[in-house]
Order: sequence, then C-alpha cells, then structure tokens
Amino acid sequence: MSQFARNAAKLMAGSFGAQLFAFVTIPIITRYYSPDMFGVFSVYYSLVTVLGAVSTLRFSNASMLPKNEEIATDLVTLSLCSVIFSTTLISVICAGIYILWSERPDYIDAWFLFLVAIGVMLVGTVQSINFWSLREKSFSRMGWSRFLESISDRSFVLFLLVFNHASYYGLLVGRLVGLFCALNILLRGGRFTRLKSQICSKKWQRVKKSAYTYRNFPLFSTWAHLLSPVNRALPIWVLMGFYSPAETGFYALGQRVLNIPAQLTVNALSRTFLQKCVEDNNQGRDLGPNTLKLMSAVLYLVLPTVIVLLAYAPRLFSLIFGAEWEIAGRYVEILSPALAIFFLYRICSIFFDVLEQQKQRLLFDAISLILHAAALIVPSSLGWPILNTLTILSVVSCTVYLVGVIVLLSKIRVSFSQFLLLIIGKFAIFLPLIIGVCMVPGLSFSSEIIIGLTMVALLQLVVIFLVDKDVRSLAAKIILTG
Repeated sequence: MSQFARNAAKLMAGSFGAQLFAFVTIPIITRYYSPDMFGVFSVYYSLVTVLGAVSTLRFSNASMLPKNEEIATDLVTLSLCSVIFSTTLISVICAGIYILWSERPDYIDAWFLFLVAIGVMLVGTVQSINFWSLREKSFSRMGWSRFLESISDRSFVLFLLVFNHASYYGLLVGRLVGLFCALNILLRGGRFTRLKSQICSKKWQRVKKSAYTYRNFPLFSTWAHLLSPVNRALPIWVLMGFYSPAETGFYALGQRVLNIPAQLTVNALSRTFLQKCVEDNNQGRDLGPNTLKLMSAVLYLVLPTVIVLLAYAPRLFSLIFGAEWEIAGRYVEILSPALAIFFLYRICSIFFDVLEQQKQRLLFDAISLILHAAALIVPSSLGWPILNTLTILSVVSCTVYLVGVIVLLSKIRVSFSQFLLLIIGKFAIFLPLIIGVCMVPGLSFSSEIIIGLTMVALLQLVVIFLVDKDVRSLAAKIILTG
C-alpha cells in the first residue's frame, strides 16, 4: 500500500468512527430535539463555520507550502495571531449586535452571541493546528482528534437528556465541547510546549517577511474562503428568513446526512492529497494521473450513495429518524444529484492552493455565491414552495461545480474528454445498481425485497471487480499482505 493510501486510511479511520457514532446517535437526538431546535443550531453552526474558516486569514493553509520549516512555523504563528485578532473583533461586533439590534430574533440573545465568539476561536485554532499536524504528517493524531470530537459532542448532547433538558443550547454547547476535545488531542504529547517554545523564539522581522511573501492568502484567498462557506451556509440563512425554523431544521438534518460521505472519506482524502500534491508540484511531477485515480475512487462511494438516496431518501429518513423527518428525506432527494459533483469539486479545489491561484479562486467563489444566492432568494421572495426553491438550487449547484471541476482539471492538463470518459465509465459500471433500484417499487422489510437488493449489491460488486483493474490490483495487494 502506498504512503498516500496509508496516510489517507489513518484520517479516514478517525472520520469513519466519528461518523458512525454520529449516525447511530442522530435517530435518538431527532426524537428529543425538534426541527425548530435543529434550525436554530444550524444558524449557529453556519455562523461559526463561516467566521472560523477565515479567522486564520488563510495563513494556516499557506503553512503547507514552504520547503523551509522555519518559514512554515512563521505562518502557523501568523495563523494563531490572526485567530486572536478575529475573535476579538467578532466579540466586539456581537456586543454591538446585542446592544443596538433591539428587534433581533428571540434566539439571538447574549449567550448565543457569546457562544458564537467562543466557537470562532475554537474553529480557527483547531484549523491552524490541523494544518500544522498535516505538514508534520501526524495523520494518526488527526484521525483520533476527529473521532473524539464527535464522541464528546454527541455524548454531551445525549447526557443532557438524562436531565430532560433538550434545547438548542445543548446542541450549541455540545459543538464547543467537541472542538475543545479535538484541540486537546492535537496538542497532547508535548506538542503544546513545543509549539509555544517555537512561537516565543520567533524572530518577528522574519515573521513579517513571511507574511509579506504569502500576502495573497490573506488578501485574496481569505475572501475566497469566506465566500465558499457562505455559499454553503446561504440556504440556512435564506430558509430561516423566508420560511420557518422547522423547515430550516429539516434542511439542516438532510444536509448533515448528505455530508456524511464527505466526512467519511472526501475530506480526509483531499487533505492528504493536498500534502502529496504540494510535494509532487515542488518536484515537477504531473498531477493529472493521480487526480483521475482519486476521482475514480471517490465516485465509487458517491455514485451508489446518490442512486440510493434518489430512490429511497424519504422512506429512509422516516424509518431512521422518525416520521416527522420524512420531509427532510424529500429535500435530500432533490439535492443529492449535486452531491457527486460537489465532492469532485472538493477534491479539485486544492489546486487553487497548490498552484497558488488565489485570485482565480476568489473570482470563481464570487460567481458561485451570486448564482446560488439568486437561485435561493428569487423563488423564495416570490413565495414559491420550498421544494421548488431547492430544485432550482440543486440545478444551479450541479452546473456551477461541474464548470469548476472542468476548469481546475484543465489547469493540471487533464482534458474534458478524459473527465467525460471517467464519468461515463462509472455510470456504466453502476448500471446493475441503477436497474435494481428502479425495479424495486419501494423500501420495506419484506423478505423478497431484501433478497432482491442483496443480489443487486452482490452483482454490482462482481461487475466492479471484473471491470476495474485498479480494484483487482488493490484486492490482490490486500490478499498478499494478509
């Protein structure tokens, strides 16, 4: 097994454990926490994610690029200093909102705003230390931190149910508990002391020089990185403004389920792939072949997920999360086609950083945000049903991210025909699954349907094994290793 595969496996192991625990506990949580509570939590989570993502001014990402270790730690230092500055600024803004905005929604109270500032600080700090760990190839530690983040978050939320205290504050504080535990794992083993000594011994003249050298990250990449999470959070804010907290909660749960494949593999793969691509690019290697292989592997996860969700999402949500959450499954059914394309874009988006094209990223994310905002705000303001609004959003997302994938692949000399052949080939491989779910009329526990789906799954595995030589090669390596 290659070094890249081993590193990715370490990260995915932590993500798999985290998502497995999260998925097992969600059906319990959804039976005690209402869609309204999830709606408020989704607003909080989106705010913290958006602000936390840019609190480092992207010096965290820049720390991956230098060959010199001292310059890299300069950028980690700048990243942490940026988090402190950003948290202070956001705290002042939150205080101003509380004092001056008298007609704010009831849930935006002093505690809500205080927890926003704390959340931004934790998200930014974890992001800074994560990239430092990624550069040092501490993949096992990163995997453990991701696993314990999920365990501590959900355990706290479930612990509150013992006292019959289910409120959106439980979901908010649970998120902060998870981030704190993740940070603790990342800094254990003397790493905090080592990081502190490195920062204290810095020559600030050199730090200023490093800041100037990588100035495009705060000047351009920060704004691009702000637009990207705003783009993902925009549906939450629009739905909360034009519809209701309950419908926002349905969307939030659906989006969380859709993100499970990303949390399981795509995020871990993209982070590990970033580290490898930086090395390959510095050594003048061609980035195209490995990119196509990784996209092929991602499609093996994403395509069957989308096919199953298109066929069974409403029934699955009703069965797993409770009858009142069936509408969340209908949302997922509409949004799932954009899932595969976004995950491919997630892999390719690392080339903005690898090739240091921050201005191009800013332009793409700005156009993407404008188109997504129009797709949401125009039908919502016209009073269209939420399902129609989400349908338009899904079509726009598919188009925007498909264009993004094609443009980014061209930058590493992968042609459109190569990409098209990859997609057509994967759809051909999954024809047994597509035909199988179309033939099954509905999801139930009848023995005939279970047997039928099992046979479809086995046939699909046989087809993949016979058609894809990379899968056969991987299986052979596993057998020989065993």
